[in-house]
Amino acid sequence: MPVIRCMLEPTNTATSTKTVTHTSGLPIPARLSTVTSAVDSVTSQCHYAAMTQQWPGEWMRAALGLCVLRAVAPGATYGYAIASALEAAGFGNVKGGTLYPLLTRFEAAGWLTTEWRAGEGGPGRKYFSLTTVGREELHRQSSQWRDFTDTIRTHLDERPDGR
Repeated sequence: MPVIRCMLEPTNTATSTKTVTHTSGLPIPARLSTVTSAVDSVTSQCHYAAMTQQWPGEWMRAALGLCVLRAVAPGATYGYAIASALEAAGFGNVKGGTLYPLLTRFEAAGWLTTEWRAGEGGPGRKYFSLTTVGREELHRQSSQWRDFTDTIRTHLDERPDGR
């Protein structure tokens, strides 16, 4: 998937405003052209990957469940962190109204367990973890997805005359 690699450079040290500099030659959406941080005074290179492809909704609906299971695989995590991980991986902004019902279905299926943890200076968070059955399901779905995409790739690579 194409990404834009950028460097954040300070332009005003008093307000810690940084301007995104192109290193790829690709245009950066206007909303990403300036990044402001009151805390961070970054002076070294920082890479930022911006999605340049909007995936069709049908593709996202087909793949999202598997990708959510994969995002939970490393360990206990909460909804916002799952959505952020998916966005960072190039899947765009996954809304809570899409993510949380999916997590609820996975919990009901026995693929996830949940645990409430106290928040740091804020409300508690519901953390999700894969169960043994959930890891098996992730493995099963991953294998099926690879077979499916291999079939599609083979079909797309065939010449129209069948050779």
